Amino acid sequence: MRIPSTFIDDLLARIDIIDVVQNHVPLKKSGKDYSGCCPFHKEKTPSFTVSQAKQFYYCFGCGASGNAVGFLMAHDHLSFVETVETLAQQAGIEIPYEQSPQHQQKKQVQKSLYDLLGNVSKFYQHRLKIDKSAVDYLKARGLTGEICKMYGVGYAPDAWDALLTQFPQDTKGLRQTGMLVQKENSERHYDRFRGRIMFPIRDKRGRVIAFGGRVIKDEQPKYLNSPETTLFHKGGEVYGLYEVLRQNTKPTQLVVVEGYMDVIALAQHGVTNAVASLGTALAAQNLSKLFNIVPEVVLCFDGDNAGRSAALRAVDNSLPILTDGKQLKLLFLPDGEDPDSLIRKEGKENFSKRISQSLNLSSMIMEHLLDQVDVSSVDGRARLVELAKQYLNKISSKIYQTLMLEELARYTRLDVQRLHNMLLQSENVVKPVRSSQQKSLCEHAIMLLLKKPVLVSLFEVGKDFLALKDVKAGLLVSLVQQLKNKEPLNVGQILGIWQDESEAKMLAALAAQPCILSEEEIEEELKDTVCQLVKQLREVDIGGLLAKARKQGLTGLSEAEREQIRDYLAQSDN
Repeated sequence: MRIPSTFIDDLLARIDIIDVVQNHVPLKKSGKDYSGCCPFHKEKTPSFTVSQAKQFYYCFGCGASGNAVGFLMAHDHLSFVETVETLAQQAGIEIPYEQSPQHQQKKQVQKSLYDLLGNVSKFYQHRLKIDKSAVDYLKARGLTGEICKMYGVGYAPDAWDALLTQFPQDTKGLRQTGMLVQKENSERHYDRFRGRIMFPIRDKRGRVIAFGGRVIKDEQPKYLNSPETTLFHKGGEVYGLYEVLRQNTKPTQLVVVEGYMDVIALAQHGVTNAVASLGTALAAQNLSKLFNIVPEVVLCFDGDNAGRSAALRAVDNSLPILTDGKQLKLLFLPDGEDPDSLIRKEGKENFSKRISQSLNLSSMIMEHLLDQVDVSSVDGRARLVELAKQYLNKISSKIYQTLMLEELARYTRLDVQRLHNMLLQSENVVKPVRSSQQKSLCEHAIMLLLKKPVLVSLFEVGKDFLALKDVKAGLLVSLVQQLKNKEPLNVGQILGIWQDESEAKMLAALAAQPCILSEEEIEEELKDTVCQLVKQLREVDIGGLLAKARKQGLTGLSEAEREQIRDYLAQSDN
């Protein structure tokens, strides 16, 4: 399923970024633009600017930037398609998906399944209100009606056919969503969840995609989850994320606990940033999804051996996807305690203190390694180096890699650089960060072109600046091509073209740079810049011809090539 780029252009032309942003951020008129406090980082003095003329936003504090689509993606944590669908619905226009009839049919089926699970969740919530045993159980656990409503908690009646009776026309859909189980060697079905407190698992848009159920009596299994379906994939979901984002659209930390009841109990006591894994070890895909939302994730485990083993599995899964700027920490609870019981005993302040004092990733790994060796002996230190290798080569974060090497050097009494050469694969070598450079000609041309896109006519068709030794040359060529192929665009529409590209942030930063030139001066400046680029390009061409002449002699050049050299030398003399 694909959304045509022409539709994106049309959508961005119809909506006003001011309307989109003001739904989430209070803005004040500031000259010809609007300003406010950035929703993507904490600040007291506004550094967040929205340009109505250019239809893009930029934060001078944290560098966040983009158009209306980019803003909604970042603020509401939606995918590109989800964002376009949301804006199209607000604008009252239908998206002309480029898809086959099969795709269209699949989309309709999925919508009917989402609707069905939403109705099932309402049914369970209704049954909770009239089942005394379920209500008594939740009250005994200290949960209020308000918190249960927030999380959509319900109750599945202790009957084999409650859903079949309630939704007699939806047997196929109930089977597809895993809510019914087919009897062995029979065409008959029965309810998967019976006599359980029900927790709807919702995606980021609030749609119910699955359920988790907990018994209210001493039965096994204590927890039961929906199976994998077309709507639900355990590896990509966590419980409670939708509710967290409803309360705070830009959290800085997420705490991952084990049970649904833990999430709800923590929320009731004021810890509103907790989510739960779905009955399995937290996979790399789960962690990656969380790190797309927050810079720090705290994994909460029991303090026993099983908890430590689970922590090590989670650490192993996290190493390849842990990039610089992201932090994974681990919190081990006292024996016999879980988050639910502990926060009731200690309260929010003490539980939050535990979170702040949780173990960082490198310390966890070193503790685990040191438990296996005796660093007082040469053999023990050699063994420590060998054990550390399996972790170091999985770490994608250069910062974590360096910290681990420094920690390892302290225990092995070896030089950090020597350890680096011994342990790290060539592709993981930590390279020094280059100092920032002055703006290149291509970068300057891009900035001017963004200020006045109509000036793309100054660029000759066929001029390929890719031959220049300028890292921004490719971006300049792409920008020129896009502007020549479309009607005059504003900056917001231009950024929409690069919606899934890393260059979008660079373009937004260049567009946001202040410019003291007038409209006429921008044109003259760009003309001069283009002339300099053409001159550089010609010098590259002549350099190639001169190198060819040195190698093959003048006879190796065509008459046109010799004439090109003569013209260049004549102009140089003048």
